[in-house]
Amino acid sequence: MRYIVTLTNVSRADSDTLGYRASDLGILKDKGFNVPLSFVVNNEAFQDFLAENHLKAQIDALLKERTPREAYLEIIALFGKSKLNKELEQELLESYESLNIEPGSSASSMVSMGDHQHITLIRSPAYLLDADDDDGIFQNIKGSELLAAALRMTWCSLFSPEMIIQRQKEKINSFNTGVIVQKMRKTKTSVITYSVSEFNERMILVKSFFGLQDYGVNILGKDLYEVDPNSLSIKRGEINNQEFEITSSFDSDELGQKPLLNEGAKQKLNEKMISESARLTKRAKSFIGKDVKMYLCVHDEIINIVQVNRMNFVPRAQTTESDEITMTEDEHGNKKLEHEHEFTAKKAEPKDEKFILPGIISPDEAKEQALKTASHKVFSLEGFEEKKKREEQLASEAAAAECTPAQKVEVIKETSKIDEEIMLEENLLEQVLKIKEITERMEEHALNSNKEAYAKEAKQLREMISRVRKE
Repeated sequence: MRYIVTLTNVSRADSDTLGYRASDLGILKDKGFNVPLSFVVNNEAFQDFLAENHLKAQIDALLKERTPREAYLEIIALFGKSKLNKELEQELLESYESLNIEPGSSASSMVSMGDHQHITLIRSPAYLLDADDDDGIFQNIKGSELLAAALRMTWCSLFSPEMIIQRQKEKINSFNTGVIVQKMRKTKTSVITYSVSEFNERMILVKSFFGLQDYGVNILGKDLYEVDPNSLSIKRGEINNQEFEITSSFDSDELGQKPLLNEGAKQKLNEKMISESARLTKRAKSFIGKDVKMYLCVHDEIINIVQVNRMNFVPRAQTTESDEITMTEDEHGNKKLEHEHEFTAKKAEPKDEKFILPGIISPDEAKEQALKTASHKVFSLEGFEEKKKREEQLASEAAAAECTPAQKVEVIKETSKIDEEIMLEENLLEQVLKIKEITERMEEHALNSNKEAYAKEAKQLREMISRVRKE
């Protein structure tokens, strides 16, 4: 075929024409890794598409006249109305239909399949993308018409503002690209692994979550594990609450978000599969010769490698930020809230912690733990407890003592004042706990590079701190 290369025929030497993602996936396939049935649309198909639809000159003109973001909107329209040539269409259809044929299938089962498979398209340019880049990836595509449309949009994504700016920065004037077309596998749990953790280069990082890969969605609540690459033992683990999963019934052409409810708090992947995911990542790094980020799908304890990205890893100092909120009182008795923000950076030291699964606690226990955390991180509760004791003492004295009506009025006034102060501090404590929750979510958004969600939470945080200061 002129435009299509099967993954079994992709080698390291093809990185210049099929891109790094395709060639690296081909290396792993050749080394015996489980990789879903895949083929690659080569660079010649891309260049012919641009030439036959006269797109290059139009794109260059748009980028000269407009900003990359303004130009991209018109580039999308240009790609949407452009056509694939007949030869490419025919090869694409034949290769797509071949994804129905699993190794070892009988002749009768091949004939009976008939229906087209759901597939994923992944762009693979011949220059390194950021390891966390998941733009230009289309999941759950079914049918020849949607495949052709998705291929055009995958190519189009190479002219997004981010891609234009990256190529300008790296002075890439012309480039080749491939597009991986991959059969989707049934997936119970998705896994993302890093051969080296950003803040601890001695560990492999494993993230796991229920459902399909979250390309462009960024599921929160992934379980996190650090695995020793030598012993493959889990050194640190964190199970988080996942609110929903990305699903496909394989009966429709649309992905859906399924609420997980109580299921989301469970461990997403057992220890055996966590260690195996780390082992595969370690092997992949040795074959490719670079640190890698891998996307895996797990079903019935079978792991498939769906994508591998090279990492441009630079060890960083560990950065930490802390917020301390304290309440003070001036000479006139007015309460004032002070907010201190501290930023520190230091080299991360590996921790040799035992892996302990978090237990399930009741809501009352959770509230008690939150209050304890707030008491030493935010402001002291000692004065709060003293006021409560003083209130109880006054009430007891008022009930037992022989006092005049005027004295009783003074006791009631003092008790009411203490009630107001306690209520104020209870409200402040509630607000501070909410602030703590928001900052924790912001940290997770930052780790996942979710700029939009981070900005939304930051806005809410600013508004809340402003309200607390006024109170």
